Amino acid sequence: MNNLKLGDEVTGSYRTATDSNYLAADDFNSNGKLVSLTIEKGCFEEVTSPNNRKKRMLCLHFKETNKALAVNATNAVTITKALGTNQVSEWKGKKISLYRTTVKAFGNPEMPCVRVK
Repeated sequence: MNNLKLGDEVTGSYRTATDSNYLAADDFNSNGKLVSLTIEKGCFEEVTSPNNRKKRMLCLHFKETNKALAVNATNAVTITKALGTNQVSEWKGKKISLYRTTVKAFGNPEMPCVRVK
């Protein structure tokens, strides 16, 4: 994840240098390496999707980063299975592992995304 400071050279994707409140595929290594994060809380927030539509989504905040994960349906089901409950309040304090991969979405056969393992 991005630890860039003013004046640091950007060597990866331009997205690593943008200010965003949300985790994106470019915040992760392209090799599929897992990153374990501890859920601090879940709340609803207004998020802008890649096709510029705004919608309210469940967002998970973590102890290890100031960026939240906007939770789509696929990741919600995976988290529920991994943690054994669909009650977001019971996810608090639990660890989940995130990684970068690609999916077919928005007309793009290899759209980068964040998935939960």
